[in-house]
Parts: sequence; C-alpha cells; structure tokens
Amino acid sequence: MRIAVACRPGHRGEPTPARLVLGEREVELVELIDAWLAADHSYFKLRGADGAQYIVRHDRSSDDWTLTLFDAQQRS
Repeated sequence: MRIAVACRPGHRGEPTPARLVLGEREVELVELIDAWLAADHSYFKLRGADGAQYIVRHDRSSDDWTLTLFDAQQRS
C-alpha cells in the first residue's frame, strides 16, 4: 500500500518518518524501533501514537513510501 510520509532528518541526515498519512487518517510516530538498509530501499519499524506498529519501506530512487506491515495488536 503506497502511503504519504512526513519526515524529519535522521541522525545521518537521511529522511526519517515522523508522521504517516494513510488515506484520510494521520498517525503521529512516537518511536523508531528499528531501521535497516537494503540495496535500493530503507526500512523503518515504528510505533504510532495509536499504539500500533508499522513497517514502512522507502524507495530511495523514486522517493515512494510503502506500508509493508501494520500490527494493531501492539496497542496498549
């Protein structure tokens, strides 16, 4: 699922998600759980203010963001 992502600069200057826009819904991100790099993509595992966990993928060549995992069971 393609999504819109508002970013802030990460510790190395790379775009780091701060807010996800999923259709009409916006989710503030409260925790960067993990991040890792692949050849052409960056992945971010995040916790939203809604308590859910998200994994998003950033295609660095096209600047497209994709939601690859949504786990609402992590809610408190």
